[in-house]
Amino acid sequence: MVGRLIVLIAALLVLVPLYVLSVGPARRLRLAQQFFFCKVMLWLTGLSVRVHGRPCAEGTVLYASNHVSYLDIPVLASLLDASFISKAEVKAWPLIGFIGRLTGTVFIRRHAVGAKRQRDEIADRLARGDNLILFPEGTSTDGAGVAPFRSSLFGVIDQAEVSATLRIQPLSVAYTRCADGTPLEGTARSLYAWFGDASLLPHFKRVLGMRGAEVVVRFHEPLQAAAYTDRKYVTRVVREAVIAGLAAAQAEAGVSDGLRSGIEFSAARPLASGAERR
Repeated sequence: MVGRLIVLIAALLVLVPLYVLSVGPARRLRLAQQFFFCKVMLWLTGLSVRVHGRPCAEGTVLYASNHVSYLDIPVLASLLDASFISKAEVKAWPLIGFIGRLTGTVFIRRHAVGAKRQRDEIADRLARGDNLILFPEGTSTDGAGVAPFRSSLFGVIDQAEVSATLRIQPLSVAYTRCADGTPLEGTARSLYAWFGDASLLPHFKRVLGMRGAEVVVRFHEPLQAAAYTDRKYVTRVVREAVIAGLAAAQAEAGVSDGLRSGIEFSAARPLASGAERR
């Protein structure tokens, strides 16, 4: 574990200054640095990422994913050219907040007051052509199911100048098996899931001391935002796609306690419908 921590510190000392200095013509190197750092993080934590489907290659994309752990960040950032949408509190976290600001994270306060301002900030970034990654649950869970999604953050479909080219792509993240093939279920979920009142540093130190695990990322069919007018309906459709992907990953891994009653949602209506209004 100590050796892995030393490698992580060395990577930060080298790559963060290089990222800061990548301006002007050198700015195109930033994505390569991001991917490399995330690969280092995955190697240090022993996470093996298996991907189903592919990221949307058309228009500007708002990726919507379930949220299990801070480890979701290097997992997804190793696959996507996109910035994260995060709760405002993270901005003040040591190192993590600094890296978030450096990489263009959108920090928002997730409550009703100021919802329009937050929506406009997200819409502005999308209008500039920035792909974004959203965790609509608003918090991390133990990964056994998918908590309710907050529909307010899908309000960007109301912005005509954004929705014309916007795609909303659901994706599912599942921590399925330990390195020895043992399903991650029951109390074992807390080995990689970070939720509730768990402290970050002790959890991360424990992760560095383990052999690793498999993470399954499934990209679902993207939705054309312009075809929808009801953000609550879009929220439901996206959530149900995420649930289906999580269930498939759990079934494949032999996880027996997944999608607990009360967290999963009813069957989705057809994706083709977009005529509903609030």
